[in-house]
Amino acid sequence: APSPILNRVLLPVLGPFLRDNPDIDLELKFAAYEALPLAGVDLSLARQIDDFDSTTYVGRRLCRYYNQLFVSPEYLTANKPLSDCNDLRSHECLLYGENIKATTWHFDCVDSVDVAVDVSGRLSSNNTEVLIATACRGQGIVYIPELIIEDEIKRGDLVPVLPDLKSRTFEMW
Repeated sequence: APSPILNRVLLPVLGPFLRDNPDIDLELKFAAYEALPLAGVDLSLARQIDDFDSTTYVGRRLCRYYNQLFVSPEYLTANKPLSDCNDLRSHECLLYGENIKATTWHFDCVDSVDVAVDVSGRLSSNNTEVLIATACRGQGIVYIPELIIEDEIKRGDLVPVLPDLKSRTFEMW
């Protein structure tokens, strides 16, 4: 499973699962999305795989999710307000990837028109945990699934901003 799913979604439910299923042994491996599904394992969890070979593997959708914009309350207090997607251009955005200073965030809007916004930021990482921690410290806006930051939301470390802006729907298989 990709690291954020493994650490933030699976680990919290493993204790009860193992208690209820004493005859099952688990080996959890981190894998990059590009490497999934893993050959030689009984189960891989992944976002929908475009080149999925359905003659070799069987897939079952577990859930649907989408990316949203989140910030710390401190960031909102210290920076000018956000009223629409164009405001993102003048804010510090936390970017997922390697060696990038700018990217395009895509949003599916209610009227089914895809909105693309060019954003930039001084921090990029291919590690979702780094982006979450940086956002919690008030360093910028992060565009990630709510399902992996439920604890930060409950604690009030992160809050949604421009909640009508969401990515297309992804599927976890």
